[in-house]
This record gives sequence, C-alpha cells and structure tokens, in this order.
Amino acid sequence: MHYFTWDNEKLTCHAVNELPAEPETMFQSLRKKYTISFYVSRWEDEMTAPGKGFDYNNSYGYNREPFRSELVLRSGSFLGFYIGDNFLDPDPKYILSVSNPFIRIDDKSRLACYKRWELIVQSNPSPCEYVFLARVCGREEDHIFTTDEFPDGIAESISDSFYLEDSDGRFSGIFCVTLKLSSRGVNDPDAVLKKLQEYQPILVRE
Repeated sequence: MHYFTWDNEKLTCHAVNELPAEPETMFQSLRKKYTISFYVSRWEDEMTAPGKGFDYNNSYGYNREPFRSELVLRSGSFLGFYIGDNFLDPDPKYILSVSNPFIRIDDKSRLACYKRWELIVQSNPSPCEYVFLARVCGREEDHIFTTDEFPDGIAESISDSFYLEDSDGRFSGIFCVTLKLSSRGVNDPDAVLKKLQEYQPILVRE
C-alpha cells in the first residue's frame, strides 16, 4: 500500500500498511466524486508486425473508481491521482488531475499498444455496481463462470468474461471477469476488494 505527496516540486511515494486517518477520510469522499475512464489498446497482427507471427488482441476498457494507492496530496490537500508505473522515482507528468484530466502512455516496445486515462468529475456518480477481476486463472478455455465460484454474497450475476490471448492469439490461461454486485456488495465496496484480492479486483461503474 502507498500514497504520494507533492512538496517542494517533488513527487514522493510513501509506503504504508494502510492510509493514515486523514487521507483515508479524504479518499472516502473522493471515491464518490471522481471516476477514472481507462482503456488499454494492446494488439498486434501479421500486417503490423511482419515476420514476427504476432496475432493477438488484448484491448479492453472500463470506468472505475480511483485507487487508494493513486492518491496524491499537496500540503495535506487533494491534488490528483498518480497513474504512472515507476514508484521509486515518480514522474509528476503522470498525475491525473482536474487541470490535467487526460493522460496517454504509449508502449514504445510494441507496435500497437497504449494506455489511456481520463478523470471524470461527477457531483453524484452512481455507486460501483460491478467489479472487474483482472486476473482469474486455473480454468479451461471454454469455462462458463458462475457466482458460486466467488465469495458468498458478493456477486448477483456474471456480467461478462473473456480471456487474454498469447502472442499467437490463443488462450493464455488468464480470464477477465466482470461481476454484477449484490446490494450487500455495493454497500460495502472495501469488503468486496478484500475478499476478491487474489483476482486483482477493480470497482467499476457503467
């Protein structure tokens, strides 16, 4: 667990077991005011990668709740959300904020890959009625998911599922699954994240 501070023109990452009381209270308010639209384009085929044999498409997107670990504070106040990957030397250009609401990162090592974030300010966003599970393993390619496979009381139904492809376009062994939450799950989002943590859960809004 971590969060960030921006002081003296420097962005610093702070490792913690859990957020201190004041940032936690702030986050509980922020999660109701902001939605982050995320999309990843990750694909290659023989036309764009001649001679390499790549032929896959692992692109997807969703509108999600911010993460605690993205929180950036300046002098104790909310500044934005850090969506960069380098926590040892954080780069301020990756702070998603009201003044910088759109960020795109291109993967220069691949021919057709980028990640895109957009900060959406909402005075009263709908609660997160879904949870996206980014990594569900140990199933066969034709597996049909049911709510019984997940902790009791969390999922009302299976909204969607698809698998990620390897470089040849075959089943990689990893599924992405979207669960529609029960009313109990909607009302206790942190319990949902904790119970599903092995699947890298992300709370999403329609």
